[in-house]
Amino acid sequence: MGGWIVLGVIIAALLFLIGTYNRLVTLRNRIENAWAQIDVQLRRRYDLIPNLVETVRGYAAHERDGFEKVTEARAKAIAAGSVAQQGQAENILTQALRSLFAVAEALTVYYRRCRPVLAGPGLVHKSGDCITGDCIRRRTAARPART
Repeated sequence: MGGWIVLGVIIAALLFLIGTYNRLVTLRNRIENAWAQIDVQLRRRYDLIPNLVETVRGYAAHERDGFEKVTEARAKAIAAGSVAQQGQAENILTQALRSLFAVAEALTVYYRRCRPVLAGPGLVHKSGDCITGDCIRRRTAARPART
């Protein structure tokens, strides 16, 4: 009778060790898979950042003339001598500032949409609009014409 108990304890211990080993192997595989997924997301993020930088660079170059117009209009408004010149310069400055505000609004929307790209892996905008520059093109097309 005592031999059966010892045999039962040995079999139970053996089954426990096999189960523990299998659980540890499963956990190790899950950890390796999780790290592989993190690597994939980081690599994807790294691949998207140059596109984002190029889009922003192109957008900034496109808007450079707007910034120059605001600077010129401000200088003319400061240098205006008569009341009529002052009024005309203020009107030009106001129109230039409207375009600048439109740019600021577009960049704010762009930043809100594209911020997840730089925030971390797995948070890239699903439509890819900010990566391809489509959101900027839509904003630019929707902006009122400059005069």
